[in-house]
Amino acid sequence: MANATFELAKTDRSKCAFSGETISKGSPRVGFEIWRVGRRCMTYQTPGAFLSRLALSVAEDGRSKCKLSGDSITKGALCVAFTTGGAKGETPTKQSCLLSKAAPFIAEVAKGSGKSVKVDKLVGFKALPSTNQKAVAQLLTVKASKGGSVKRPLAAIDHPISKKARRA
Repeated sequence: MANATFELAKTDRSKCAFSGETISKGSPRVGFEIWRVGRRCMTYQTPGAFLSRLALSVAEDGRSKCKLSGDSITKGALCVAFTTGGAKGETPTKQSCLLSKAAPFIAEVAKGSGKSVKVDKLVGFKALPSTNQKAVAQLLTVKASKGGSVKRPLAAIDHPISKKARRA
């Protein structure tokens, strides 16, 4: 899944892989590559469907790779599964990713679609140890708020006005 995208639909031809509903031209959509019938193809879904199907877990072994970054997943690492498919009765496809690598993408989808990520409502969150729950909350909350309007103290901004204020 080297190609995960969040974009506005270019045409009216794409359908949500989860619900089967048409994604209107200009509407936000989440897409990523999967293997279907022996070949790679791009599949799309609405941001709401994508966010509602995220599943958290802790890696049980170190035998797989993050589908988003290609990095090795080590035993005990926090992971998130991206799920797509199921609209036509097929078995949904799950792509396992390192949460640390996927958090910026999840935040981009949430911010760009106007949806929120309720960390405590994610599948698998309550089964995680409390230390991992805190790490998940920090990763997804901090990453989601960085893109917005972050208020910084005036002295921290390298701006001519703030330099005058510091001299006075």
